[in-house]
Amino acid sequence: MDDRGAKLGQWRRWSPFLRVALTILACGLIVRLVDFDALGKVLAGARWWWILTALAIYFVSHVSYAVSVGLLLAAMGYRVRLGTILCNHYMGLFFNNFLPSSVGGDAYKIYDMSFHAVDMPAAATAIVLQRVLAMLSTTALVMVFVPLLCPVRVSITSGIWAAALVLLVALMVMVVLRIPARLKRYRGANGLLSRMVAWWDVITGGFFRLRRSQTILRVVAMIVVYQFLMVTGPYTLARGLDVPAAWTHFLYIVPVSILAMALPISVNGIGVREGVYLLLLEQVGVARTDALALVTLVFGVALANSLIG
Repeated sequence: MDDRGAKLGQWRRWSPFLRVALTILACGLIVRLVDFDALGKVLAGARWWWILTALAIYFVSHVSYAVSVGLLLAAMGYRVRLGTILCNHYMGLFFNNFLPSSVGGDAYKIYDMSFHAVDMPAAATAIVLQRVLAMLSTTALVMVFVPLLCPVRVSITSGIWAAALVLLVALMVMVVLRIPARLKRYRGANGLLSRMVAWWDVITGGFFRLRRSQTILRVVAMIVVYQFLMVTGPYTLARGLDVPAAWTHFLYIVPVSILAMALPISVNGIGVREGVYLLLLEQVGVARTDALALVTLVFGVALANSLIG
């Protein structure tokens, strides 16, 4: 193993411990900022009909997200019942929320589809393409609404906008150019790496077969519906807590929190989501206690929704 491989192995070995440590640190910093007596009073005053409405909104959002996979599979010649797709999606969501990495949920969904007459490479193509389109959609929301609506200082706004742009460009370069070129020399070889390359060829082949299809437009439409419902869910919970935040505020708060949680720096984004909500809601006049009460409900409703799986 060369030096690069050794360093990668060390990072993989220590990464879970670092993520746990950073999660504990972030939660500790947040705990120091909060009056728990006041937090309890705010949560006790939450109106249940708003919470139930938010649960329904989250459910519909996940249905639209799951349907996008069904559209991709149908375009590749696989007809899977909606009930099966929903079960597959919610089981993956359960793994995402209760395992220390969202990769576990995606891996389960790909594996589970093989029991429903879907080839694993085709399932991987659908899941990966769905993930890529969702991440691009989230990045686009950040790039559009942070500069337009976020009242944070110009320096922070510009930094987030630039980071989102860099992420978008880097993702496109990685998928379209760098990875296929780097893996060419391993085609036809023996071993695990060659099988991974073969899978990559199948997945990228699926991407290019679908790139001019109307299916992509339909999938993007379903993902946009999913994104805007995910924005509406926290706003509904804010109404239930009488938190003085407008729906437009969540047009950038939710996408920024999703991108931040995608970074491999904490366990399931715990501490990161809370930090983003506290920072950005404080900028629009929301008290820290109210902001933490809101993000606690957001986290709780998301967990409750995943228990369907």
